Amino acid sequence: MIDLHATIRLRPTRIALLVRPTDLTSIRKFMRICCCMWGGRFNPIIPVFRSAPPAWRNSCSPQPSGKTIAQGYLDFFEPDAYVEAEPGLLERCGLDAFKDKSSIGSRSVSLNRMLQPESYRSYSELAMSQSITDALHERYERERQFVLRDKNESLYVKEESSNGLSEAMFGLYPSENASKYFYDIYRGVFNPSEVTASPETWRKVYREHAETPLSATSYKLELNRGWQHDPVVYVFDPESSLDIIDLWNIRLEASPVLPIPITWWKELVQDVNEFIRNHYRPLQGNPNGLMHKTTIEFSRTLSEDQAKEALSQVDQNLPTGSWATKLFRNEVWRAQHPNVGPRYNRLELRAAERRTTLEVETKDNSIIKFESLQPSFATIAGGGHHSRWINEVDLDSINTTHATSYPFNVKNPYWPHLTFHREMVVIGRCGWSFAQSYVDSTTSIVVSKQEDAVISYLENLGCEARLSEPGHIAKQVLHHIGGLWGIHLLKDQNTLHLLNEMAGRKRRRDKERYTDEELFGPRAKPVSEWIKLIQIRKQTSPLSRADISKFTDSRIIRLGVTTKCPHCTDANWHDLDQVSYQLTCERCLATYPFPQGTPNTNDVSWSYRVIGPFAVHDYARGSYGALLAINALSGYHRSNNKSVFSPALSIKLPGGDLCEVDYFGWISEELYGETYNPRIVIGEAKSFGNGELIKKKDISQIKKIASHFPGAVIVITVLRDKFTVAEKNLIRSLVSWTKRFSSNREPTNPVILLTGVELFGDYTLEHIWKNAGEDYEPFASHRHSHSLEDVARSTQRIHLSTTAI
Repeated sequence: MIDLHATIRLRPTRIALLVRPTDLTSIRKFMRICCCMWGGRFNPIIPVFRSAPPAWRNSCSPQPSGKTIAQGYLDFFEPDAYVEAEPGLLERCGLDAFKDKSSIGSRSVSLNRMLQPESYRSYSELAMSQSITDALHERYERERQFVLRDKNESLYVKEESSNGLSEAMFGLYPSENASKYFYDIYRGVFNPSEVTASPETWRKVYREHAETPLSATSYKLELNRGWQHDPVVYVFDPESSLDIIDLWNIRLEASPVLPIPITWWKELVQDVNEFIRNHYRPLQGNPNGLMHKTTIEFSRTLSEDQAKEALSQVDQNLPTGSWATKLFRNEVWRAQHPNVGPRYNRLELRAAERRTTLEVETKDNSIIKFESLQPSFATIAGGGHHSRWINEVDLDSINTTHATSYPFNVKNPYWPHLTFHREMVVIGRCGWSFAQSYVDSTTSIVVSKQEDAVISYLENLGCEARLSEPGHIAKQVLHHIGGLWGIHLLKDQNTLHLLNEMAGRKRRRDKERYTDEELFGPRAKPVSEWIKLIQIRKQTSPLSRADISKFTDSRIIRLGVTTKCPHCTDANWHDLDQVSYQLTCERCLATYPFPQGTPNTNDVSWSYRVIGPFAVHDYARGSYGALLAINALSGYHRSNNKSVFSPALSIKLPGGDLCEVDYFGWISEELYGETYNPRIVIGEAKSFGNGELIKKKDISQIKKIASHFPGAVIVITVLRDKFTVAEKNLIRSLVSWTKRFSSNREPTNPVILLTGVELFGDYTLEHIWKNAGEDYEPFASHRHSHSLEDVARSTQRIHLSTTAI
């Protein structure tokens, strides 16, 4: 059995509405339905249009298309399921996969079907999500049937306006007869006062925290906010459907929001002043006097003159620095990038969390099972036939040969296949999201070996891929040393040279254009030579964990006896299981007796021999260099980024071109507390040697495969300490080719260059460069190795003696 450590989180199903931004009727209907769902106030609304309205345009950035904005919202919100306000919106957003009904549990439904009664009954149930009625029943049993010491007032706002203000700020239940029982249960539990939408109602809800249908959907939810998420006073036009969408969606960002209609500003400005004063306080635990402050944000449909008029009424005696003004909306639909522009955090919800160890059953398939988390109030059956809640699974990546991360698949969750029934599993920033429909259930996950996951990824993109011969050898090497955890045994140049000297050799002889290959078997080395090697390693690296027993336990070397044949004088190595009183010469096949009388002479000695993949010539066909490069990339940053790699692959591209790569995979970067979509990595690894190891054909092949993977990171490594002049010229041509800027104004394919300095070094790149000499020391800071782009810029300047790309 193999153990995988996992974090499992319970949260509500995140259901997104796809709607034209001018369709206020559908928007209001969806907001009412959200009040019927557990966690419904955190369901996003995604506007779908052909061209961006003026409110979405930014003079400093290229004008995005409607589809670009919609897909940007999808990437930010990462919905689990979708509600269509009208047919065809899924296709317009590039969500064709969600129209497929073959999977178990539908992940899309029309707005009219979301809360529609079946023909055989008079009441309606949710088509997806966990009904709020179960939560309301539990609240009554645990709270409301008793006399509370601190009793908050409960309100229900009467429907009286043609805009969406009441739905967006307080929450209303559907008014159809089949859905009226939601209001009846709410009234039975809270006995609310029926009020009108007014500034006074606003004060009771947002200052005195009165209960409303909207706030009731947050029952037992923990909102994950950080110290940097200061409050936002959001001023909006209640007559604008665009502003209603923004107000609804802003709750899914991490900063707490205080919404104020512009029509109520004069009545509420004193409340705003008091709110700003109350929140202007020192940051707890910060010794530098950093203070919390409030941002007053005006919606995009309000003019600058309206904003100035409103701000003129703010108390001018408020403490300096206690508040700031903002006249734009966070462009959360633009791609988040660790080095470019602001980073916007999505509000993460959690109802429960459990750390556990999962056993991998290694049979025909690798399977892990976990007991699903569920809300305490969930009934066995009830509203929400599908995707009632979500279990997010986040697997640790330490010392495992299984794939614990995948590229995000928000727009097409059919790949990868993580369940037996090939159900949709959304993979995003928080892990793998498994939809749950039943209580007390067990979820099974199919986990793949890393190389199988990479091959499946390529096949999903229309490529044909298989492990090449060097790939199989590298896979065996990893198996022997116990995964990347044991790569420290190979992180030494002298060790690799000794292993290669002991391995089988190949000699080529050119006889008038006819190439003749001659193979030589592995060579044995005396025990004393290995003892000397280990002593040198421990002297040069005091923290070295290398020991001869670790090499033998990993089946890298094996102890045996070397004897000399008296017939042909050739040296023979014998496995301990083969030692006998009569020996057979491997060369002349003659038999001879074991030299018992001369055990301490050259006739007989104890020695080691390499076995398995380590007996392959040319540094295990380049496997050592590829695995050391993968190890360096996996740990280049302190966060120990998750990585999935396959060693050498033969890839047939969709156009028919056949390419060879030394490794292919992806790295999931975790920066600023955010997990970014894993970056594809294409690797070219060379070993030791004189002359040019990197040839023109290698650069040509890299370009060919990288052109099919825009954004992929190209990594070129050698085990030597530097590149030759000719190699640098070839690499410069490649770097120039990658200057095709992406939308983030970054090279389309960043190029990282690593040598033996980085591959044999310990700890992070920052630590390695600090002790590597004057050429490296200027880059020994966090900012030079913070992200893959930073590493690309830094290594180009180090190894090519060039400016940042």
